[in-house]
Amino acid sequence: MTYHATDVYGNDEYPQNLTVLIDSVAPQTSIALAGIGGIGDVFVSSVRVTLTATDSVLADGSAGSDVQTTEYNLNNGQTWQTYTGPFTISTLGQTTIQYRSLDVAGNVEGTHSRMVTLVPVLPPSLP
Repeated sequence: MTYHATDVYGNDEYPQNLTVLIDSVAPQTSIALAGIGGIGDVFVSSVRVTLTATDSVLADGSAGSDVQTTEYNLNNGQTWQTYTGPFTISTLGQTTIQYRSLDVAGNVEGTHSRMVTLVPVLPPSLP
């Protein structure tokens, strides 16, 4: 964009250039699970869940608008909670973790889903 100003006496400023980059890309969130067992997503202990969100760089290599918030839910989307740090799943059975992030520009990431299963003991290995 090029712009300039003219004062009340008719004096013109030299034209100035301003480049405006628009962040139109949603952030990306990854999930890390930590616990004992770890055969696939089956564990024999509580599972520590860590979410990490990043916002992509713009066309000129500068940072995107930045991640505003990351949220998750454990009840099929009924109640979204703001992610403030790692949390623990300790209920036996299957738990589905849904998660997503929003950046400052208002771009919302599509919802990701990961199922975690906690069992009292791991099943024997298959030959």
